[in-house]
Amino acid sequence: MKLISTKAEVLELLERYESSLQLYNLLIQRLGTKDKKIMDGRRRVDKIVNPENHIKKPQPQRPKTGSSVPTPSATPKPVQQEEEVDTLVKDKIDTKIQAWATSKQNNLRAMLTNLDEIIPGKINMKPALRKLSLNDLMLSKQVKIQYMKVISSIHPDKLASQCKGDKETELICNGVFITLNKRWEAFRKEENI
Repeated sequence: MKLISTKAEVLELLERYESSLQLYNLLIQRLGTKDKKIMDGRRRVDKIVNPENHIKKPQPQRPKTGSSVPTPSATPKPVQQEEEVDTLVKDKIDTKIQAWATSKQNNLRAMLTNLDEIIPGKINMKPALRKLSLNDLMLSKQVKIQYMKVISSIHPDKLASQCKGDKETELICNGVFITLNKRWEAFRKEENI
């Protein structure tokens, strides 16, 4: 079990999230481990691999028992309207992120040099990262370093404290995080990193 958990952690650090998730699942489901470190690792990797499963949806309100007259807060209509608004906001944000990535021709260097166009100003990110130039990204090694800095500054775990109550900012950063991760995987294959 120790060997498998170490391998899962190493794969996570190497950004081979799918393989890492498989090992974490093996430890939890087949070997029955309940170790907090393993459970936390699985949760982290699962958020990256399956981000759509971790977006919190509003829960419908249930009417109180013992009351025959429904109260306005117990009716499902406001919840349905909230879900429709959430869906519209998500669609708008997804379209915005896709347009941004497409306008950069899915080029990782171009995406990294134009983060200021997509990342909201209220996100606590170093100004140097918002305004990267092509000189900062000439070598593949430089791209990797800058990519890691950007990803760590918009990581969903870090944003929880910055985006309290601002779902739109959180969705934008999560979308950019996922887009950059996918593009990084392609970049690594292209550059044989």
